[in-house]
Amino acid sequence: MSAKSKNESAIPEESLEIGVLIEKCAQGDISALQEFFQQYSLDIYNFPIRVFYLSEDEASDFFLYAFERLRNGKRFASFAGRSRFRTWFYTVLRNLVIDWMRSVKELDTVQMHVWQDSQGRPTELLNEIVDPGSAMDDESNRQKAESLHTVLGQLPLEQSIMLKLAYIYYFDLDVRELQWLARRKDSSREALLQELEHIRDELRLKAERFREVQDQLTALYLGIWRLKWKVRQSESGQERAISGVGASGPDDFELNKMRDLLAKKIAQRDRLLARYNKGQLIVKTPHAHLADLLGVSAAGISVNLARIAEKIEKGLLEMQ
Repeated sequence: MSAKSKNESAIPEESLEIGVLIEKCAQGDISALQEFFQQYSLDIYNFPIRVFYLSEDEASDFFLYAFERLRNGKRFASFAGRSRFRTWFYTVLRNLVIDWMRSVKELDTVQMHVWQDSQGRPTELLNEIVDPGSAMDDESNRQKAESLHTVLGQLPLEQSIMLKLAYIYYFDLDVRELQWLARRKDSSREALLQELEHIRDELRLKAERFREVQDQLTALYLGIWRLKWKVRQSESGQERAISGVGASGPDDFELNKMRDLLAKKIAQRDRLLARYNKGQLIVKTPHAHLADLLGVSAAGISVNLARIAEKIEKGLLEMQ
């Protein structure tokens, strides 16, 4: 494994113990919640400093905000073992930072979770499936995610396995799926698990790079918000100075510098956002690995995944 990225959380790898702890937290177990905060309070505090470069005072305010929203345990129900603990916790903290910034000052945002299938059609479907921690902040979103996973469970076994393998960084195969795939490959369960873990190791390196880009994108949103606020304050200062009320405002040179910087940040955000909206920051298993695991041609995998996405979308419509 490579050295850890500078933006990677210090949170340890998920284990059976953390899964049990999260489950108890979701049930509102006071002792489990106390243990969780004892273990991870420093991660919560450091997260906005390390990732978004907020000040220590801002991090303290954020910690109180996050604590109040995690202490009842309801948000822990979104874990449900469908994603790795680090991925889930990282996403929850990132969403909490955005929510906190909105509570301090209205933050301009746009939808960022559009995914395009192999035929270029935009859909939010697979992105929500593979990132179950990204939309769990209220009951309606939790129900939507549960519906997605219900429909996924209704797929034929081979299609369900193909989808999970395509996003194996986010998913784990259950016992029945592992047995089916081991028979398909004429392999032992142990050898198959080793092969899957080897693929995940490759994908973790890609995920680290993607997380840095996602952090950069979110930091750009926060930076844009701050610059917009400064520009508005500066423009107000100039207006007061012109009318003879209050101290003199900033000169045009400084104001234009801020406007130029704001325009550059917006352009940089839009470039990154275009990559995000095309699904380029979702960790996907290379088709060569999928073909080898399933014993099929790599050429037909994109078509099969698109058909699976259509089935899931149809299933969701039928549940409405």
